[in-house]
Amino acid sequence: MSDAVGDRIIADRLDAMEAERVLQRALELESESADEPHLITTAQLDRIATEIGVDPTFVHQALGELRLAPSEQSRFARFILGDPIAESTSLNGLTREDVDASIRKWMTQHEGMIPGGVLPGGLEWHVDRRWRTRVLARSMNGGNRISRVAGGDVTHRVHTLADEEHVVAMQSEGRWPLTFATLVLSVGTMLNAIIVLGAAVSSELLIGLGTFAGIAAATIGVAVGGARWWAGGIRNALRRSLIGLASAAKPQRTSWLGRRRQKSAERRNS
Repeated sequence: MSDAVGDRIIADRLDAMEAERVLQRALELESESADEPHLITTAQLDRIATEIGVDPTFVHQALGELRLAPSEQSRFARFILGDPIAESTSLNGLTREDVDASIRKWMTQHEGMIPGGVLPGGLEWHVDRRWRTRVLARSMNGGNRISRVAGGDVTHRVHTLADEEHVVAMQSEGRWPLTFATLVLSVGTMLNAIIVLGAAVSSELLIGLGTFAGIAAATIGVAVGGARWWAGGIRNALRRSLIGLASAAKPQRTSWLGRRRQKSAERRNS
């Protein structure tokens, strides 16, 4: 009897993948019956994790990975650029308001950027072409000048893991490298069309096809190689910018005199 009960308990248990499929299907059935999507809050996720014995810290980490994941690229962008142009870092010891203020100050003063559209958890950034901003950015130490290698397609997002623990991600769509690759491919296609047409007219089609293959290979090589080299420069700029941001956004320690004055003020108020 005990062996049978043990086998029944093991049979009733679900592994993680089965449990995920069951919950996903249950949410789909509920959405279909209610004719609207089922939304789950972060607090509900924490309670679910606690119920099934999962540390809520890992839930927040997984949620951050999903929210800060780079946006999906087109097939052309994946072929030209390869990996997404994105970098991330952690900021600790600051409130969310301090993090947002530090990012805005860093991007406007050190990187010569100006905020654009609002994103979930972040902002779009465009190149600030006003001469005063350029002079100020060049005079500030620590900025790596993202605007020199990237266009107005830089975004940042912040995910808060705890009260004073945050993850900041920066991404570029690679607009300038993609434009470079498109121009190179267009020029190569035009040259190949002219060569093939001339070879057909002069009855030297085989020679023309050989030249066509050579130019096509060279064009693709220059387009992909140049665009990925450019994308690598943008990726390095984002990485250096996050390093500078993390250094500039460190929480400031209160001096001994400042602590004495704060305690004196608290005693007077009490």
